[in-house]
This record gives sequence, structure tokens and C-alpha cells, in this order.
Amino acid sequence: MKHLKTLGLVAVAIAALTAFVGVSSAAAAEFHSSIGAGVSLTGEQATSHKFTVTGSSITCTTAKFTGTTTAKTSTTQKMHPEYSGCTAFGFIGATITTTGCQYVFNSNSENVTLEGCTAGSGAIVVNASNAFGKCIMEVPNQTGINGQKFATGEYVVEEKKYKDITVTTNSTNIKDKVTASTGICPVSVGEHTNGAYTGTTTVKASGSDIWYE
Repeated sequence: MKHLKTLGLVAVAIAALTAFVGVSSAAAAEFHSSIGAGVSLTGEQATSHKFTVTGSSITCTTAKFTGTTTAKTSTTQKMHPEYSGCTAFGFIGATITTTGCQYVFNSNSENVTLEGCTAGSGAIVVNASNAFGKCIMEVPNQTGINGQKFATGEYVVEEKKYKDITVTTNSTNIKDKVTASTGICPVSVGEHTNGAYTGTTTVKASGSDIWYE
């Protein structure tokens, strides 16, 4: 009788574990393309993107992201960022160099990786200056940038509906390094680990659907 009772408890434990694994598997999400690999992706800011460090900010009139799908379904997607029309730390006409940079998004994580940057010491490089001062800041290649959320949306072109993905960013742990600060530059030379980045991006696939589920 005791043996049967033990077997019963084991069976209950196995059933509970199986149910948990089933729920976890069902909860896994992926990025989907209606066509498959090789589709061009374009992301544009739906709400203004803003980077803030020690109370000073960077905003740009244009934040654009480009990438290419690698399969019909994937848990990761790379996107190359480009910024223009920027004001950084109060300096109008700042430049942001993103040579080689790729953001690697993961459909099952709120974290994004920044990799492949070749400017500076391997970073996104912000250069802001005028006759009264200069700020240079690097955002180096790094993992674990938090605060990413994904949702599927739709838009219409010539009465045809397409699916797209909205990426909402609310990062609070970005590493950066100010390498030069002169004159009226409001940020001091040094490293930080609490850079913040906020904004919303709409990602569309060329002539087809892309979605998250």
C-alpha cells in the first residue's frame, strides 16, 4: 500500500512537471515572415527616440533601422541603426556614427545585444560640438540592454493589409563612456552604466507580413 502511494505521488509530480513544460513551450514566441529569408526590413521611429545620461539627452529627427529576415520563423533578428538630424547634450547638428553596428533582438527576451560596431573603440560614437565646447561619447558593443517589448500591428497599402511589429524600448542600463568634454559640454569624462533609451519603432517587411507571436 505504501509502495502504491509513493508511485501515486511520483505520477502526480511527473504530470505537474509535464504541464509546466507544456505551458513554457506554449509561451515561447518567435518573429515570423510570410515569405521567409531574404526579406528587407525597415524600422522607423513611431515615437521620438531619446537617450539620456546623467540628466543630459540626445534626440534625433530620424532614427532608422534596417535588416533582412533569415527564415520564416526565428527567435532573433538583427537591425542596423542610423540616426540623423540629431541634437546631443544641447549641441545642434551632432553626428552619430554607427558603422557596422547591429542590434540583435530576441523574441523571448526583453534584452537586446549591440554588436559589430567598429567606430571608436568598437562603439556607437556621438560627436557634438560648436565654438563653445565639445562632447564625445561612445556606447560600446554590449549585451543585456534591457527594456524591449514587442507587439504585432497592421497597416494598409492600396487597400491591402499588412502585419508589422512595434518595438517599444525603455532601457535603463546602457553602458557608455564620455571620452571628451570641453567648454559648455554638460557631461563629464567617465564611464556610466545607467544610460536610458526610450522610444517606439515600427518595423515593416518589404511587400509582405512580419509579426510576433
